[in-house]
Amino acid sequence: MSLPRHENKPTPIPPGRFAGCSRPAAGVCGNSNPTDLEGQGFAHNFNLVQKKIFTVHRQNLYLDDYPFRKLLTRLSGWGYSGFCFAEIAGSSDPFRVMKYYRSPWLADQNFL
Repeated sequence: MSLPRHENKPTPIPPGRFAGCSRPAAGVCGNSNPTDLEGQGFAHNFNLVQKKIFTVHRQNLYLDDYPFRKLLTRLSGWGYSGFCFAEIAGSSDPFRVMKYYRSPWLADQNFL
């Protein structure tokens, strides 16, 4: 997981950054960046911040190299109830685009 910066470049979260933080308003946005997969890998990086993920940002559907299914499975495994933002280009028919987006969203949660 990473922290967004001004330049829109992710900064990896140092190990233990949120481990001792007991403030309920301190959290992170899981931003679906390639840096989530670096170091000891996705599972390790996710576990560092899992209880502090307040929102999730899902990048474009055509990205095959990010484990969205693993992300959603892990989130539902501990009862995540936050929001998931979708990165979707503008469209003159947004309802149609959302219908297309719905299938992969459900598939990634093993509902299809």
